[in-house]
Amino acid sequence: APKASSHHTFNTTTSPLVFHFDNTTITMYSAQQPQTMPMPSQKATNPSTSNPLRMVAQTGNEQFSPAMQPLDLAATQHSTPEQESPSRSQSGWSFRNLLPCVSKSSVMRTVDSEGQLFLATGSCSKPHPNKISKGGEDASIVHECNGFWLTGVLDGIGAWSEQGVDVSIYSNAFAQRITDAFVTWCHGDRVSEGKPLLKILESAFTEMKRSQIQGSCTICISMLFPSGQLHVLNLGDSGVRVVRNGKIVFASKEQQTNFNEPKQLGGQSEDTPACGDYTIVPVQRKDVYILGTDGVWDNIWQEDWMKMLQDAAGFTSKVNVEKLATKLGETAAKHGADLNYRSPFAVQARMKGIAGYTEGGKQDDVTVVVGQVR
Repeated sequence: APKASSHHTFNTTTSPLVFHFDNTTITMYSAQQPQTMPMPSQKATNPSTSNPLRMVAQTGNEQFSPAMQPLDLAATQHSTPEQESPSRSQSGWSFRNLLPCVSKSSVMRTVDSEGQLFLATGSCSKPHPNKISKGGEDASIVHECNGFWLTGVLDGIGAWSEQGVDVSIYSNAFAQRITDAFVTWCHGDRVSEGKPLLKILESAFTEMKRSQIQGSCTICISMLFPSGQLHVLNLGDSGVRVVRNGKIVFASKEQQTNFNEPKQLGGQSEDTPACGDYTIVPVQRKDVYILGTDGVWDNIWQEDWMKMLQDAAGFTSKVNVEKLATKLGETAAKHGADLNYRSPFAVQARMKGIAGYTEGGKQDDVTVVVGQVR
């Protein structure tokens, strides 16, 4: 385990790891020999610390492994230099300035080798009660280009507010630059050594550094290919789950330096896009994938969100993606405000002996994007 003053860098240029499950091959690019890089001293147990690299609260869902096996639900209990305005409604930005839940849905058509392939998407964002005026500090992405679908969630690091920085500007600007880089890639030669999301994120991050906008955020993005491949790049403690026929066939692994200290891009962090975990997951029609910020996974148990998925239409039929996204978002926000709720976050804090976080939900911005391949 790394020391408190260091963290691991995952080198996505190393050889891929390949796993098999139900005739599905999952390819992961992960570190064989993690490098250690210095990190400013942080105290995750002190909510009043002013270090902008510290999230207000995070969880550790360590039951999720990069090499996912089928999960038994019954047995799984834990289970530009100018600063853009965050309210701008541009393609690729999150739309989350209304209450109780801002949701968007769409059904678009792409074509694969077997015929017509549809993708339905729904999204929901619920800001922290103290951040309603600016719509929260998360951002989301849903964008289609020439049959390729980009989806993503970005979680602005809330501690920046202690330095008078509105980190929502950073996360939304980053979301726009990721979308712009995706469109550029989509209309280009589409060659990026098998990992296009890494090329897209590196391009967007370069533009963010040039912009000199203050802030940092965690990032989880995915791209669905017309061929049926889902590329996933996750950096930090947001995450994605892929479900097929009632079984989780893939779950991203969260990245934290220590409890409450996620990997992130921007600010003083030494993390780079290459530090993220890159995974290629073959998907099929009726597969559902859910991208969520930590505000989702910290406040909803696995068996509960799986039940919501089933209720949204069943595992083998068309899922009402907007209904599911709304249900996930509103439930996570409700649990986060419940001082008596036994949340995944509180259980993890208790297991790790972290004082001050051992009861109730974790109130936070909540952003979720749901997609179903059809």
